[in-house]
Amino acid sequence: MSNRIVIRIADWLISHGEINEEDRDLYQYALKNLLHAILPISLSLIVGLLFHCPERTLIIILPFVCLRRFGGGFHLRNAWACMFFSAILITDCLAISFLIRNQEKVLVCALFAGISMICLSPVQHLNKQLTKEERKRCKRQVSFLVLFFSLLLALFYSMGLKDETVCLSIGMMLPATLQYPVLIERLVR
Repeated sequence: MSNRIVIRIADWLISHGEINEEDRDLYQYALKNLLHAILPISLSLIVGLLFHCPERTLIIILPFVCLRRFGGGFHLRNAWACMFFSAILITDCLAISFLIRNQEKVLVCALFAGISMICLSPVQHLNKQLTKEERKRCKRQVSFLVLFFSLLLALFYSMGLKDETVCLSIGMMLPATLQYPVLIERLVR
């Protein structure tokens, strides 16, 4: 389905003289990556709007998307299944954020998740292998992002922003938990 959408967009761009036919593959690749990045975030924001809490959804999504990009972990083979699963996962996290009463415990869990991500990242799934240089770059990015989101967590907590602290903590824990299935799979082998 996503291939058909990408092909149609590329055809439209070519027919309107925006891109050359020779560049079709490059633009299709870029469009496919853009579509795969935007759809889960869009679905999650729609869920946030339906529950009248788009700000909570954004605070969960931001660290999730950033850390997930460089930290790696479990990947589904089918892009649409991945997007659907991601939307369900974000929806569940959003629901959980309303249930958490003790922000200190979730904050500590988020910090442990951040340390775990720094130590383990990037976790490569069979579907997404990286070169040695890409692994180094991803590890640096994860380290920087964990530090940034940890400082933001400290700021939210010190300002007494309970909901924001909880949502940011969940957003940091989620990509860490998606690393564990791959690590467990490797141990079982």
